[in-house]
Amino acid sequence: MILDTKDESTGHRSPITVYHLPIVVYLKTIKIKSTIETTLQTHNLTLGYTTGRSENRLFESLNVSLPPGQLVCLMGPNGSGKSTLIRTLARLQRPLSGTLSENNEKSIALVLTDRVTSSSMSVYELITFGRYPYLGWNIALTLDDKHIVDEVIQEVRIQHLVDKKINELSDGQVQMAMIARALAQRTPILLLDEPTAHLDLNNRLEIMNLLRKLARTQHKAILVATHELDLALQTADRIWLATPDKKIKVGIPEFEISGNGKIEVVIESGKSLAWRIGEKRFSSLRDLVDGLKQ
Repeated sequence: MILDTKDESTGHRSPITVYHLPIVVYLKTIKIKSTIETTLQTHNLTLGYTTGRSENRLFESLNVSLPPGQLVCLMGPNGSGKSTLIRTLARLQRPLSGTLSENNEKSIALVLTDRVTSSSMSVYELITFGRYPYLGWNIALTLDDKHIVDEVIQEVRIQHLVDKKINELSDGQVQMAMIARALAQRTPILLLDEPTAHLDLNNRLEIMNLLRKLARTQHKAILVATHELDLALQTADRIWLATPDKKIKVGIPEFEISGNGKIEVVIESGKSLAWRIGEKRFSSLRDLVDGLKQ
């Protein structure tokens, strides 16, 4: 597959090979108005690693914004720096230069790919850790804290898991519990690194649909680093594409399949994605693929 950006003013396209399939995906570049409400913004952000006196730069001079109420998928090949960007945005790693918008340290919740090591812990206990930044000196949950934990359990629909131990859960159930812990922090920003890695299709769909719902119903700004192109195209409001020149292109995806004409991803009812080939519209990527077979 080739991911590629299109400049709407000149029509120029610059292909970026990411997946080797006979499909070309175009990102219709969008310009972000300065008046748009944002919760997280970078200013000439350069990030990577320092080894001795040398720098390994993964991204350079990034100026991107993460708007509330939207699910944004960060995509790019392995080694492009997606995980490093997530950690830098979460302030776990210092940038080489540039700045981030001044967000309170309690405004960002993070879900990484690290495994839960305390397997004897219950799901309920794991979720309560999301309230620890707000606890007093006695480290005791208040009634409000317990109410928030109960709300989160309902939102993620894992009531049947709360008394189970972590070592009794499937990988998909562990991820749902980790997302619930992050939601218990009640932050406006949620960052996730490969939350659907190693999961089966049903679990991947469930998690991505949950994140999209949370972005819209709770007005959260959610960024997901993922390799799941099909799920990203179905659920994301925007794509952040890591490019070989160490930049990020922000846009709405379009398709073109060789020999079958242009396939566009269009916006339906404000934010939900749909696919169109000429006059035909498809509500999901699976319907589109079935339509091409006919």
